[in-house]
This record gives sequence, C-alpha cells and structure tokens, in this order.
Amino acid sequence: MKLIKTDFLIIGAGISGLTTAFRLNKAGKNTHLVEASNVPGGAIKTIKKDGWICEAGPNTVLVTNTFFSSLIEDIDLKDSMLTASETANKRFILKNGIPMALPDSPLSFFRSPFFSTGAKMKLLAEPFKGRMKSEDETLSNFVKRRLGQEFLDYAINPFVAGVYAGSPDQLSVRYAFPKLYELEKHYGSLIIGSIKGAKKIRIETDIPRAKAKMVTFTEGNAMLTDRLSEALGKENQTYGDAVKVISKSNGGYKVRLESGKEIISKKIICTVPLHLLQHIDFTNMLSADELQKFAQVEYPPVYVLHFGFNKNDIGHKLDGFGMLVPEKEQKFILGALFNSSIFPSRTDSEEKKLITVFAGGSRHSYIDSMTVEDVLSKALADLKNAFLISGNPLIRNCTKWPKAIPQYKTDYKDIQVTLRNSEKANKGFHFQGNYLGGISVADCVKNSMMLADKLLAN
Repeated sequence: MKLIKTDFLIIGAGISGLTTAFRLNKAGKNTHLVEASNVPGGAIKTIKKDGWICEAGPNTVLVTNTFFSSLIEDIDLKDSMLTASETANKRFILKNGIPMALPDSPLSFFRSPFFSTGAKMKLLAEPFKGRMKSEDETLSNFVKRRLGQEFLDYAINPFVAGVYAGSPDQLSVRYAFPKLYELEKHYGSLIIGSIKGAKKIRIETDIPRAKAKMVTFTEGNAMLTDRLSEALGKENQTYGDAVKVISKSNGGYKVRLESGKEIISKKIICTVPLHLLQHIDFTNMLSADELQKFAQVEYPPVYVLHFGFNKNDIGHKLDGFGMLVPEKEQKFILGALFNSSIFPSRTDSEEKKLITVFAGGSRHSYIDSMTVEDVLSKALADLKNAFLISGNPLIRNCTKWPKAIPQYKTDYKDIQVTLRNSEKANKGFHFQGNYLGGISVADCVKNSMMLADKLLAN
C-alpha cells in the first residue's frame, strides 16, 4: 500500500479543515486532507430536491470579518453569493403563543408592548449595576444581574437556543459571549460600552455585526465547501477513511488510517469534534484524562426539519428572518427560519414557502429517543399553531445531528488550557474547530486562516 508523505496533514473536511488546507496549499505547501465520511462539508450540508434548496446545517453566513470575504475571492465564488433580503432584518419571538416582532430601534423598544414597563426600567438602570465579582459566570446570572428576568426569558433564552441550541443556565458569558463580558469588564455597562466601543478603532479584519452582510450561495452553502475541496485537488485528499492511530515519528508524525493506509507528516492540524477524539489512538501524545475531559464537552442533539407549503395555506406573512421560541412558552420547537423570505430562490415558485425548524438542543435532549415521524409531527403542530397554517406540507425532511454544537460552559477555560498544553507537549500538532474561538462559519474561517498564516510564518 502506498505511503503518503506530506508537510501538513489536515484531519477533517469541515469548514475549518478545508479552509486551513486551502490556505496552506495556496501558499505552495505540500498538504493532504483526510476525512472519515465520503464527502466534504462537515456540518455544512445542502439538500436539493424538486426545486427546493434546504440547508441541513448553517442556513446563512454572517460575514463578520474580512477573512471570509478574502476566501470567497480566492475560490472565485463571489458571483455565486446571495445577500439576504431586507425582510430578514425583522425578527420574531413567540410570546403567549403568538409570533411578536422584536423592537428594532431604541424608540420602537420603548413604544413596543413586547417588554413590560418594569423590564424597560431595568434596562435604563443597567449602567448603574455593579461589575461581575468572579472571573466568570453563567449567561443567565449575568443577564439577570444586569437586565432582569424578563430579558433573560424572552430575549436571551430564545437567542441562546437559536445560536447554540443550549441553555443560558449553563453557558459561560466569558467564553460563549465574550463581547458582553468585555463590555462589562472595560466599561462597567453594556449600554455605555456599546456607545463608547462603537467609537473605538476596531480590528482591521473585523466587520461590526450591524454592518455585516448575511449571505448564502446560489446552490446552497455546500457550494463553499465543495469549491474549497475542488481547489485542493483530488490527489491531496482522502475520503471515506478515518484516522485510527497517530504517533510521533522522526520529528514528525505517523498516521494510520482505518484502511491500513499510512501517512507521514511534519505537522498535523486536527479539526474533528472533541467528542470524536476518544476514537483515535494518540500513542504517547494525549493522556486518557485529557481525552476524557474532551469527551465530556456537551454537544446536544439537534434535528433540522424542513417543511414546504403553498403560500396560500399560511396565515402569517412570514415577513422576517424567522422566529425563536422561549423556553417559557413550553413548545417542542426551538425556532424556525423563513428561508424563502430571506432568500426567495430557495423555492422554484413565489407561491411556495420553505420553513426550516430546529428541535432538540439542551432543552429537549430526549429527542433522540423519539421516532423521526413523531419529531416531524410535533414540530408541524407547533408550526401550524404559530403561523396559522391550514394545509399539509408539500415536502417534509429531517436531518439528525446527534452531537451538534459544542457548549462553551463555565468550565471552558479548563478545556482551552488543556488543548493548548497538549499542543505545547506535541510540537507541530494543532487543534482547530468550532470549539475554539467561536462556532459560526465566519469565525471558523477566520480562525483557520489565522492558524494557517501562523504556521506559514513559522
């Protein structure tokens, strides 16, 4: 069996692995990428059927840094990029069983009946609240302390479910929402910090969220990962073959795949999820305690459901980005995206509407014990009630992610320190993925390109 020799071995063909490999390959470095599944993309997965374009993973990309824009230019994908409709600026929260639009300006906030007078008064008092007394705290404690219970229940709780599929009672404010942590730390107030911070000179590569474009691609987000894979070249990639053993060898590393194929590499960038590391034999590299610690990072299950309807069967205008569901509403779904309102080309007719629904998460981790039919039925019932839908769906689809998104809990500093110490003890071995520096596609691209540039500089 042929032995592969390379300078850089990248394990995992998700957005982090593909971006890192592309950056190194573009610089002329000898790279090879290994992926256990048969296709590139990782959590990015587009399903196309009968004129419907459905995203089973990230539905949109918020372009919050110039690294992402640069990558799109490098792979010649700019002409295929779609920008979200202005309709997507409107967001809904389910309250008392009814989708209510969130206020989108300070004036509309105080005029809106969405929050009570008491909640509005607590917001005005926010600049006078004291700073955090410990190094870190849960997001729920942070929000209750600064903004009150109502903001936690009807703003932060549904937002966290929509982003992390997690719970504010468990997530760290410092690691899951570092900008909130920094605002309080440096300014003593979220409101004052937002005003003063906006006037500061920002990092050149960062794009403020208020100015960031929300995008996708004409044939779905898989165009991004497919194009990266194509740019690498078939000869530099191995698919359908999992890494089984990694050991040190002659100042570099020797890797054995499930097929028996062996790869010798000077450096390794490992981008597989933390919970999968325990399935790799890191001979004399990572201890059992380290692997156990990584395996304990929670990745809650998330089910991504797609429903297509005739426009005339929906009583709601779906005139926005989507709707999030607070835990207090006691519904089965976590939220819904109005895909054909954000990007009209997701269906082949203006008379059809596509809705993507998310279920499970930390809130309903029991979802794995349910049948797919039960999941679809319960989600459809919530949809029909919320959006006054009378007809049956034209399409139904379910994608299961048994372990979806890493939860940045209050013990996450210990996880990060362990990862970095492991890297120091194994020169030339590096971790990269959505468990470091942010879970969004744009964050993964930025962090992967920065790691590649660091390796090139060294």
